[in-house]
Amino acid sequence: MDVQGTLAYSLIMSTASARKLSPPEEGDTLTDFLHRPARVLKKVGKEDVVLRRRGKPSIRLSLETRQVSTAAASAAVLARAEEAASILSAALDGVSELAARLPELLARRYAWITFLPTDGRSTFAREYVETLRACASIANTARLDEMLCAWKATAEIYADPALLAKLTGPLPAPTGRRVPRP
Repeated sequence: MDVQGTLAYSLIMSTASARKLSPPEEGDTLTDFLHRPARVLKKVGKEDVVLRRRGKPSIRLSLETRQVSTAAASAAVLARAEEAASILSAALDGVSELAARLPELLARRYAWITFLPTDGRSTFAREYVETLRACASIANTARLDEMLCAWKATAEIYADPALLAKLTGPLPAPTGRRVPRP
């Protein structure tokens, strides 16, 4: 058998994967692999193979070199994303027309921002770019997800006139009584 590299395996809970996997066949079981490893390893040279197990999570076999190249490609994409976010941020500072058009451009992806007031759209656009840039610099988009969730909730309030009136209206006059503990 002419398979270069070493095999790396990982348990997977589902067969969903971004990489190409061999379709489950009768022979793609752990038992078949143990009985005829050369046949399964020949497939691993071409693509990842998922070995099904009865009543347990499947096992993925892949070449370590494939894993390394995928990780390197991901790192390159992240570096380019950080670069693009920095360029966009600098362009917003220098080109007033871009800053004015950015909310409209973002509305193509996030249609719900049309419910925000005009000044809210501009604030959203600036915060989006700043948060995107910061997230790209640390390769973690959790804060971007939080920011988008918060702004979407705000847009939902603006989309509902009754809720907007209730939340932006005056508070009831204080009665002088203490609020009971929940």
